[in-house]
Amino acid sequence: MATKTKRKPRKAVAKPHERTPEEISFMRDFEARKAAKLEVPKITLEMNDDGETRNLVVEVQSEDPDLSRALMYDAFGTTDARFFDGLSKQLVRAGEHDFEFMVSIVAGLEPRDQIEAMLAAQMATVHTQIMTYARRLTIADTLMECEIAEKSFNKLVRTFTVQMEALNRHRSKGQQKMTVEHVHIHEGGQAIVGNVQGGGKK
Repeated sequence: MATKTKRKPRKAVAKPHERTPEEISFMRDFEARKAAKLEVPKITLEMNDDGETRNLVVEVQSEDPDLSRALMYDAFGTTDARFFDGLSKQLVRAGEHDFEFMVSIVAGLEPRDQIEAMLAAQMATVHTQIMTYARRLTIADTLMECEIAEKSFNKLVRTFTVQMEALNRHRSKGQQKMTVEHVHIHEGGQAIVGNVQGGGKK
């Protein structure tokens, strides 16, 4: 007599998530912001070891290399190939394994000139070191390891803050801001916006 095998109960199929009106609105805005920007092309690295000499070649991979390179120059706030090649290679040396992430940081800060691009590259480098020492502080086994990691972490965080302030000062250079607060105009009076100089009665 054949024995009947028990069938395993079927797992209930999860109901597909239905987005709320707020989620739909958020995704619509997100896609619009993403579409409004041209995507910065991906950079691949070719590294050739020749004895003690290491050659770093930054190569942009794309079906339209001229457009891709122009987008990368623009992301670095420059039109100069020498500046782009030099700064990108410095980023490689500063953090080979974090290179694409650091390029993303530089591009995300949208530098408008080479000074801003250099500051952005420094900020990217300092940030990677901040996270390195944050990790070391977390896994420190001895008091000495903890103190060394904490000291380096705090110095790097302060440096990053100074870099942000320097970038903001550079970007606001030449811009003037005037704030008018609590302007009250009584009946029959006039409001004057500008420099007002008072003089004595003649």
